[in-house]
Amino acid sequence: MPPQKVLVEIYFDQKGLAAQANVFYNFYEKANWSSPKGTPYRNWKLLAGEWIFNYEQEQKLRKRQRENALLSS
Repeated sequence: MPPQKVLVEIYFDQKGLAAQANVFYNFYEKANWSSPKGTPYRNWKLLAGEWIFNYEQEQKLRKRQRENALLSS
């Protein structure tokens, strides 16, 4: 059962990433809250935790890339 959008917004706000709430919600809403094989997701908070982890890792990588680009120029 898909979560209410407001609950997703609250969850992401508590994690300090309020701007990612809509991106996350829209992504999984478009996928009908199901895996690529069609299995419905049961725990949206688990998905959100993975989303936040991946987002933070991506931000760290981009920061390192920018720093390396500055150092090599």
